[in-house]
Amino acid sequence: MICFFRLIALGFKNWFKNLNIRNRINMVYVLLITAQTILLTIFANIYISRSLINNTINQLDNESHLVLNTIGNIMDNTESYSNDLTVRLNNYFINNTDQKREESWSPDNDMLVKKTFRNTLYVYHKMYGIMFITSQGNNIITSDNLLSGDNYEKITDSFLSRKENDCMWLDMGSYNFTSGRHTVLPYCKKIVNINTGDSIGYMAVMIDEDTFSGVFSNINDGAGSAQYFFCDRNGIVVSSEDKSAVLKPVADSTIRKWVVDNKNGHIITSVKGKRTLITKTTFSPMGWRLICEAPMESVTAESRRISLTVILLGFLFLIVSALFSDVISLSITKPLYRLIRDVQNLNLENLDAVTKVEQGGDVGLLAKSFNLMKSRIVELLDNNRRHEEKQRKYELNLLQAQIKPHFLYNTLQLIYAMIEMGEEDKARKAVKSLADFYRTALNNGNEIITMGKELSNTEDYLSIQKIRYSDSFEYSLECDAGLKKYKIPKLTLQPIVENAVSHGLAGREANGVIRIIVKKYGDKIDVEVNDNGAGMSQEKISEIINGDCASRSGSFGLKNIDERIKLYYGYSYGLRISSREGKGTSVDIYIPAIENWNDENS
Repeated sequence: MICFFRLIALGFKNWFKNLNIRNRINMVYVLLITAQTILLTIFANIYISRSLINNTINQLDNESHLVLNTIGNIMDNTESYSNDLTVRLNNYFINNTDQKREESWSPDNDMLVKKTFRNTLYVYHKMYGIMFITSQGNNIITSDNLLSGDNYEKITDSFLSRKENDCMWLDMGSYNFTSGRHTVLPYCKKIVNINTGDSIGYMAVMIDEDTFSGVFSNINDGAGSAQYFFCDRNGIVVSSEDKSAVLKPVADSTIRKWVVDNKNGHIITSVKGKRTLITKTTFSPMGWRLICEAPMESVTAESRRISLTVILLGFLFLIVSALFSDVISLSITKPLYRLIRDVQNLNLENLDAVTKVEQGGDVGLLAKSFNLMKSRIVELLDNNRRHEEKQRKYELNLLQAQIKPHFLYNTLQLIYAMIEMGEEDKARKAVKSLADFYRTALNNGNEIITMGKELSNTEDYLSIQKIRYSDSFEYSLECDAGLKKYKIPKLTLQPIVENAVSHGLAGREANGVIRIIVKKYGDKIDVEVNDNGAGMSQEKISEIINGDCASRSGSFGLKNIDERIKLYYGYSYGLRISSREGKGTSVDIYIPAIENWNDENS
C-alpha cells in the first residue's frame, strides 16, 4: 500500500514538473483553495458540533431539572392529599366511639371510606388507587379499581414490617387492579389517633407509572428525538415511555454500570449501533436517575447543514479564485513567455539585441539579467577569441623556436662534419633523430600527443645534442608503459631539456646527467626533469619563470611553457622549479591524467 501511494506521489510530481508556469499557478491556487475549504469545513464541523453538543447538554440538563421539579410536585401533592385523607379518617374514627375498636368496624364504615377514596381519586386524578389497612390487619379497604390479595402482602412486606416509619415511598412495582396489573409507585402513611396517639391503621396511595412517563412526552427536548426514562440506584428502569423496558435492568451493560454511579454527568457512546449522547441527573428523594438519550445524528444535524453551506460557498469561491488566478497568472506569464521567445531565438547573430523591460519586479529583473547575460556572453566570446589568439601565438612562438634556422643549420653542419670524418653511423643516427624530431614537432598540426610520443621526440633531441656535445652528458627516460597513453601538449619537454643542456650543463666536459621521470599521483601526472648542472639562485628561477632571462641569455623562456599548460588545463597545473647552485636543477611539470583528448577541447 505504501509503495502504491509512493508511485502516485511520484507520478503527480513528474506531471506537475512538466506543467507550464501558468498551469502551475492555477493548479496551486485550486489546491490551496480546496485544502482551505476542506480544513475550514472540518474545523467548522468540529467546532459547531462541540458547541451543539454543549448546548444540547445544557438544554437537556435544564429540561431534566424541569422533569424532576414536575415529578417532585406530583409527589408533594400526593403527600398533601394523603395528609388530607389522614385527617378525614381520624374524624371518622373519633366521631364514632363505637369504632374505637376494630370489632365494631362495620360494612357501612367501609362504604364511607370507599366514598372518600372515590372523591379523592376524582379530585386528584394522578392517584391511581388507595388502600387502607387497620392496625391489626383485619380490615382492608381499597378504592373501587384496586384489588387486595397480593397487594396487601406487598404493602405489608415493604412498609408494615418497618413500623418505625410513619410514612415512606415504596419502590415502583406491579399491582393488581380490576383492569389488570398496573405499574404504580405506592406512598404509605401511618394513621394515628390525634387524641390518644394510638395507631388507627395504614394507608397506601398509588401513583400510576404513566403519570411519570407522561411528563417525558410533554417536554420539548430540543434535540428532536431525545428519550427519557427513570431508573433506580440498581439500574432497574422504573418509568419509561417504552413500557416493555419498565421494571427491567437497563439493556446496555456499559450504560447500566455508568447509571449506577451516583454522579451526574454525560457520556457519548453507542446505543443499538448509533452514537448517542446520554445525560444523567439524580432525583435525590427517591435515589432515582433521570436518563436522557439523544442520538448524535439529531444533535449535530445543524452542524451538517452548516458544513454543506461552507462547502457550497467554498466551491463558489473556488470558481471565482480560479478565474482570478488565471488573470494573475496570465499577467505574470505573458512577459515571461515573451522573454522565453527571446531566449529561444538567441544566437550569435543577435547577441546585441536588447530585450525590452516593460515592467518591474521579478520579471523585470529577469529581463535585465537576461540582457546582462547577453552582454557577458559577448564579453566572454571576445575574451575567448583573444585567449585563442594568445594560445595560438604561444604555439607559433614555440614552433618557431624549435624550427629556428640555426638549430637546423648546426645539426646539418654536425652531420656534414661526421661524414667528412668517416663517422657514417653517427651521421645516419643524427639524420634519423633529426627527421623523427621534426615529424613529431609538426605532427600534422595536432597540438596534443601521447606521453610516449613526447618522450620519443625528446629522446631524438637529446641524442642529437649528445652527439653535438661529444657525449659530455648521459640521459635517461623513466616511464611505466601504462603512463605512455596519457596526453600532453607536444614540445613541452624539449624546451626544458634544451635549457638543461645549454645552461645547466654548459661548461661541463663530462659526467653530465639528465633524468626524465614520469609519475602519476591520483588524477595528476608529474613529469620531472633533473640535471646535475650548475644550478641557479631563487632570483634566477624567478627571472626564468617570468620570461626575463630568455631575452638576455638566449635560453628558451620557460614562462611560455608554464602559461601554455595553464591555458590548456587551468591554474592548478604548470611548472614547479627547484634548484641549488652547484647541485643541479629539477623542473616538475604537472598536467591532468587524461587519456582521450580532441583538439576541440583546446
